[in-house]
Amino acid sequence: MTAESDAHSEAGIVDDSERIPARDMGEIISETFDLYRDNFKPFLIIAMAPQIFGVLASFTPTALSVVFSIVAVVVSVVASGAAIVAVAQVVSGLEIDLQYCFSVALARSVNLIVAVIILVMALIGAAVLALIVVGIPLLFYLAVIWVFVAHAVILEKDSPILALGRSRLLVRGSWWRVFGILIVFVLICIGLVIAVGIPISLLSLVSDPAALLISPIAFAVIAPITYIGLTLLYFDLRVRKEGFTLTTLEDQMRRLSSKTQ
Repeated sequence: MTAESDAHSEAGIVDDSERIPARDMGEIISETFDLYRDNFKPFLIIAMAPQIFGVLASFTPTALSVVFSIVAVVVSVVASGAAIVAVAQVVSGLEIDLQYCFSVALARSVNLIVAVIILVMALIGAAVLALIVVGIPLLFYLAVIWVFVAHAVILEKDSPILALGRSRLLVRGSWWRVFGILIVFVLICIGLVIAVGIPISLLSLVSDPAALLISPIAFAVIAPITYIGLTLLYFDLRVRKEGFTLTTLEDQMRRLSSKTQ
């Protein structure tokens, strides 16, 4: 775990200019859309990166399609890391630097991919248990306590195993609150997917290639909402539990600029 993860306001007094306010669920959701609206273009570019390879997979022979599909998954993981860095830049008062966001995500990509693999395997194991024992509560429990694994890997430069523990530590004592906010974001995204999915399905009846080209753009518009919301929630938990301030965040961003091992 990184040094900044233990950062607290030593004197218990924080200057107003350095303070990151704690936010309730409504404020986190509202700020998610405000932040996205004000930075729509860079977030859309980040979200489109994996979609490009998805489109290529749809229009190529089977062998190449498999390759492009695998690349799309890998790029999707890297893009999620880039989106997290982008949110951190905005919160710290900086403009989004796409080159910087992707360079940080690429530098941490191996650890991030390993962490995602561990997380997915654990969730699959819990899902399998749901078929034979009481695995559904375990599935939800793990999904919530490990929801900030990517944030720990990217922003705190934790190893995959340490990131699992770090995420659990952040969620501890706030499981139901985190779960409730996650459910709201999931419902919002489901609603948006249905809203764009219906006209795309109708378009596919007229022109399947056109639908295949338009759908990645439409779904890429939706994707950043989750990344932004989760990252704001991650910062909110650090504010509440660790006295996280803009000074701490600025120091964290400087650490990201240092060469990653």
